[in-house]
Amino acid sequence: MYHFFHLPPDRVPIFADRPARIPPMTHHLSARARIVLGLACAVGLLSPTASRGQGFIEHITPPVVERGKMTRVAFVGRDMGHALDIWNSLPAGAVRARPVESRADRAVFDVEVALDAPVGVCGVRVATVDGLSNAHLFLVDDLPVQNLTASATPTKVALPAAIAGTFREATVDRYQIDVAAGQRVSFEVVGSRFGKDADPLVTIRDSRGAIQCEHDNDPGLSFDCRFEHQFRAAGTYTVEVNDARFRGSEHHQYVLRMGRFPAARVAVPSAVRPGPNELRLPEIGGPAISYTAPTDRLTGPFFAALKRPGDEGSTWVSLTTTDGAVTVARERDLVKERAQAASASSATTFAVALSPLRVNPFLGLDAFLLTGRAQATPAVVPGVLCGVLARPGERHTFALELAKGQSIYVRSEGRGLQSPADVEVTLTDRVGRELRRSTDDRDDATNLEFTANTAGLYGLTVHDQARDGGAAFAYRITVGDRPFPPLLVAEVEGLTIPRQSYQPIPITVTRGAARGTIKLTLLGAPPGLTLAPDEIGEKDTAIVCKLSAGSEASIGLHTIQIVAETKFEPTGPVIRTLVHTRPLIDRQLVNVDLIPHALREDQRRLPPGLAYRFAVQVTPPAPFAMELPEPAVTLARYQRAEFPIVVTRNPGFGGPVRFTAKGGQIAPKTEGRTRVYAEFPDATTASPRVTGVIVSKILANIGKVRVEVSGTGESDGRRTTLTRTFDLNLTTAFTVTAEPAKVSLLAGQTAKVRIVVERVKTFDGAVTVKWQPVPGLSFPESITVPKGQTGAEIEVRAAADAAPGRYNTQARAEGLVDGFEEDQRGGAFEIEIRKPDEPKKK
Repeated sequence: MYHFFHLPPDRVPIFADRPARIPPMTHHLSARARIVLGLACAVGLLSPTASRGQGFIEHITPPVVERGKMTRVAFVGRDMGHALDIWNSLPAGAVRARPVESRADRAVFDVEVALDAPVGVCGVRVATVDGLSNAHLFLVDDLPVQNLTASATPTKVALPAAIAGTFREATVDRYQIDVAAGQRVSFEVVGSRFGKDADPLVTIRDSRGAIQCEHDNDPGLSFDCRFEHQFRAAGTYTVEVNDARFRGSEHHQYVLRMGRFPAARVAVPSAVRPGPNELRLPEIGGPAISYTAPTDRLTGPFFAALKRPGDEGSTWVSLTTTDGAVTVARERDLVKERAQAASASSATTFAVALSPLRVNPFLGLDAFLLTGRAQATPAVVPGVLCGVLARPGERHTFALELAKGQSIYVRSEGRGLQSPADVEVTLTDRVGRELRRSTDDRDDATNLEFTANTAGLYGLTVHDQARDGGAAFAYRITVGDRPFPPLLVAEVEGLTIPRQSYQPIPITVTRGAARGTIKLTLLGAPPGLTLAPDEIGEKDTAIVCKLSAGSEASIGLHTIQIVAETKFEPTGPVIRTLVHTRPLIDRQLVNVDLIPHALREDQRRLPPGLAYRFAVQVTPPAPFAMELPEPAVTLARYQRAEFPIVVTRNPGFGGPVRFTAKGGQIAPKTEGRTRVYAEFPDATTASPRVTGVIVSKILANIGKVRVEVSGTGESDGRRTTLTRTFDLNLTTAFTVTAEPAKVSLLAGQTAKVRIVVERVKTFDGAVTVKWQPVPGLSFPESITVPKGQTGAEIEVRAAADAAPGRYNTQARAEGLVDGFEEDQRGGAFEIEIRKPDEPKKK
């Protein structure tokens, strides 16, 4: 689910879970780490993008740390040598790390977590002398973390506890707990939410082995679960944890949380205003929980940790901050609903028809939004509407008073709140007639736009598309009086930038109603870190920016954000939003044709603290510079295209620079179904300018893609990778068109049509065009445009008895391209046979 952050111009724009003032360096390398770095510098699966850094984290053990304590944590993967520090997505100062051990397959740190660090899942990366690793997910807990070793016999556990484990194939982990009669214990497993393909199952057995409770997925928590169980009898119980499919992997970690904490996934309202708020947890009931939202937080989504009086630990729910009004759907009056249903029923209407009244007066009252069964809740625009569809088939309606010509913009969401609701919204008039229905977008939200033709009362009705319901079916509807800001998504999010160099940040734009230029500014960047270009043209839907580190940029870790500013009207207010990132957690499956599968839900629904910020590591200057002189390359299918790479070396650097490329359909040459591959010679002191080639094989898809070329060199024990981009236009070797494309004739007439062949520079072969016969028309069945010629003429004749009308020809163009037959549509034209002019009357 994507969200929009709104940055008021009179408020310091900061990230949702950060303090009001961001220091120039949000994270600093420790003194020891800086010394290590100074000494080092003086002397298929599709993986998450690591071209901006070399390390790759496979798993973290343990995957959980306790607030207020120090924990020894191992980051297991590859290229972990010379580890320096840990970048994290929590507020500055929440986590401090000291390197303990570092070798190629693991980096070990003593991680100290502040007592007030936010509870929940966050993002982390390992920083080495070579750069940043991929992003991985990690849990900060306020329950006591117990380090236990799984065994065939149950392990005794004292409550409360957070226990780290690993899903092993065909294996069940067992833990024993002692409880009192009537005791309520909350249970939660975090496994799938670490971004891994895990499916936790929890089973509770009594001392005789009888199952007391079995809990699988809780929709909204990916494949994880969070629930509460009340034990009727005192005794010793066994809690079993395993993958529901009995799968396992050394990289599939889990955390079992047990104790007293709110076993709730959603809170109502799910939007809060700065200052004190009252939140209800509909799944567990009870008194409202007080929550104070910071007044210096920008409007946008975040995880809030909630804890009731007497709780031993917290739970985290998804909330958003807003400056507008928050309206909660009022609880439905079921007695009134049943009475209205009876009074407006067919039986009542028939009985009234036989009475002197003749017309049932309750029908009009029942249809009206405020007096009928809709039981509409009054709301205002702009505002946020919240509620829970507690029963299957339940609908909630909100009443909005709109002026003539007033436009509203509506976005609704359920899944992004950890809710199972699949929300649909309809807009109705005052008596419930549907005027507009919401449409789905790619991230499980729905959108609706409406302009009132007449002033009056209108209704927004929300329901689950499957007509399902329950205590966790929460929803949030944002209603605005102006369009939502454009959505900007960066294709990278972790960057290692040497001083006096840069790394590219490709950004795509989904504009919506925003048509003007978009201004980009850095937030939280240290001096010396700059972004260029800093404007996106009014017609552009994508841009590649350069994030540069000057010689004065502080070496170490930084957390930055990119703010986008635009206007919907030249004289209107400035709209601010944050550039979104989508780091790939875990690997992405590809099919036999090397086409990526859709990401799992646990890979898409990332913590807000990770999804709206960039990790940056500034390193000492690179020993070389690298540029691609050609910003765009055209590659014909079945052919190869060359592109140059220029490498400039610093004095004293004589090692090779090796290159890799990725993007679009590029895959390793050795893969059996590879469609496109790239090859490069090494850049050496003797050959500073090298020429790479991109080769198109069979089955390659036509289209334009961005290709990233990364050059890696090693000097003084430090590996440096620079990335540059170019646009690759994968096209056919030729295209065929007809001039003119439309021909107008009378029956019996003829006309000339020129068949034009346009070839790419690397192809000069013959092209044959073949047409299907058309009744009433005469033209060649085929024609060949010889090598070196740009076209040929054909004669089209309409039969004397051809019926007037429009006729479309069907044509195929064929050519032999480097030994492969290229077959495509091309050379078709339209023929209109006109009716003869009627003779003029004398």
